[in-house]
Amino acid sequence: MDQFIDDIGLIRIGGGLVRIQTLRRMQDEKGEQRAQERGDLVLPIASFLRMHTGINRAIEEMLEKGILKRREDEKIEGEGDASDVIDTQVKE
Repeated sequence: MDQFIDDIGLIRIGGGLVRIQTLRRMQDEKGEQRAQERGDLVLPIASFLRMHTGINRAIEEMLEKGILKRREDEKIEGEGDASDVIDTQVKE
């Protein structure tokens, strides 16, 4: 079963599991954006780490193909593999 997720919310860790809140963005009658919670994606920590590795590989592939580009003017604060913010605008 496929589920479309527009965004993620909180990420919580406990009891050997990672819980990722999933959100769907919708417009109300006034045209304003609002988020609707769609439930949690729950993974064992080992699966979360494999997903992290796979996502990093996908990002590198999108960078190589020119689908994404790195922004040099902003840095991600904190620890992690990424040193630059990814700009999701397609290169033309």
